[in-house]
Amino acid sequence: QCGGNRRSAVAQAQAATAAASAISASATVGYSLEPGWTYQWRNVQRHLARLREQYQGINLLGNLDVEETVHALFLSLFHLGDWLHQDQATSLTDTMVNDWINQHLSSLGLCRDYANTWKHMTRNRAGARIAQITEIATSPNGYKVTIGYRSYDQPSQPMTPIDGLALAEESEQDWRDFLKMHSISIPS
Repeated sequence: QCGGNRRSAVAQAQAATAAASAISASATVGYSLEPGWTYQWRNVQRHLARLREQYQGINLLGNLDVEETVHALFLSLFHLGDWLHQDQATSLTDTMVNDWINQHLSSLGLCRDYANTWKHMTRNRAGARIAQITEIATSPNGYKVTIGYRSYDQPSQPMTPIDGLALAEESEQDWRDFLKMHSISIPS
């Protein structure tokens, strides 16, 4: 089932004969128009696993690869909330999800702020919090990402730093706790 319950796969093989024999194979993966929240969950897991590898120095492709991983991970961590309440299989509401995020401002709230800063380039309304990558450090052992955040209303204040992987892992655990609290099975 291609790793999910809302996709299908078709494999085709063709053989050609001539002076030499060759086989060519192709595959087509079809996607559901309503993939469900587990699709976004798998995105979170894939990007989190990749960031862990980058921190450990595995398969390093440069700081732009790390930056893209962080962007994709924090966008997925925030958008998971939308997918959870929009998937009718969960019976969750927008209010339930947003209340949970607001109870976890230091993790899921920062993911929201990061996603909105990334989406809009800047946050320019009163009370908005800006969150973005402020530094990617490299060493022979791997990368380390620093996310900085501060209130839009305080442009002269320095960004408060937080480790990107630690923030991502805390946010992912907060979603796990939310799913468990609502008796929603977490895909493996």
